Amino acid sequence: MKTILIATDFSAAALNAARFVGELSRYTDTDRIILYHSYHPEDPEIIMVTDVLAADDSELQELKERAIQGLNDLQATLGLDIQGGIKIDIRVDDRLLTHAIKEIAELENVDMVVMGMKKIIGRHTFQMMKECEKTLLIIPSTAVFKGLNRMMLACDLNGVAERLPVAQLKGLLKNTSSKLFVVNVEHNGAKNAADIINEEADLHQLLDDVNPEYYYPVSKNKPETLIRFAEGHQIDMVITVHKKRGLVEELFHNSLTKRLAIQTDIPLLILHKQ
Repeated sequence: MKTILIATDFSAAALNAARFVGELSRYTDTDRIILYHSYHPEDPEIIMVTDVLAADDSELQELKERAIQGLNDLQATLGLDIQGGIKIDIRVDDRLLTHAIKEIAELENVDMVVMGMKKIIGRHTFQMMKECEKTLLIIPSTAVFKGLNRMMLACDLNGVAERLPVAQLKGLLKNTSSKLFVVNVEHNGAKNAADIINEEADLHQLLDDVNPEYYYPVSKNKPETLIRFAEGHQIDMVITVHKKRGLVEELFHNSLTKRLAIQTDIPLLILHKQ
């Protein structure tokens, strides 16, 4: 994770995310952090159709100046938390947040995008979960970095051999000396037994050399089962793999999981196979 992009709105959650990354950078090969803020209107879907509603040039300039000052302050604060040798850059503009992050991440060869999470999953955060083409780290506002001793891979066995970025996962485990717990939740009878055996064999072949612990609970409520497992086993970070209409959406799409998100302070790392 040479280059990390942190999206910030200067909220307490965003500041906490930046500080978390500062601590995390001690366990990675990070050499550059980019702090980004968009001062685009809060609700970009609302099209301003009159000059009265649209912000004028002086207002936009004031927003830009405030944003630059906020990023400079965050840059100084973060500089106190990270190890020497890591460069901190700032970027600010008025583009749509998700579009800008995707473009900056591609242009700057970003390895990981970081966003803070408030008590309720925000629209921008959820959109990035679905659309981001880089590894994405979501950090709850109450998360405190205590090292990465125990990590949980919330695993969907379907096509795991093709989707799992094994080298990236193993690199993180090596750098942090973390214990890995692999958890796959299935509905009872949802799959053919032979298919499950083959998928489990593929998973073991990929990961057995890092000595993980494997768990295969059966439950109709996958999100709650995973979160309760993470809390019960004192997991420091939950890891999942990006998949269209996959586990990420199951974890965050309904009111139940929004309620659970309020109750947990465990960061979520969404790996993306390049």
